[in-house]
Amino acid sequence: MSHQPVKSRRGRRGYTPKEEIVSLLKVSGNPINGLGETEVRKPSPHFWHPPDLHPWGDLQIVARTNSRKCPGSAEAFAAAYQRPELIPVASQCNLASPSELSAEVMKFALAH
Repeated sequence: MSHQPVKSRRGRRGYTPKEEIVSLLKVSGNPINGLGETEVRKPSPHFWHPPDLHPWGDLQIVARTNSRKCPGSAEAFAAAYQRPELIPVASQCNLASPSELSAEVMKFALAH
């Protein structure tokens, strides 16, 4: 299977994927995306799910390995997991109307 270079809109040289990468594309994404299906269904696992849950697992491993070689990538990937804990949902519901809530927010915002 031979692939043609992807043409650039800016006149730069096109990209041609390496054959070893192309060989990892074992199926089209259309069946997983549900192309042509008429019934609503739960989404299928896709590329960034665990590699054993979809047909592109081998390609995902190569992509992950290669992307981690870029300068600054380790910090960027680590930062994606460094976030504060979520605040629990309030045990009591505020029964104010939308206009009352909006007025409260406006009053607070203008005071601060």
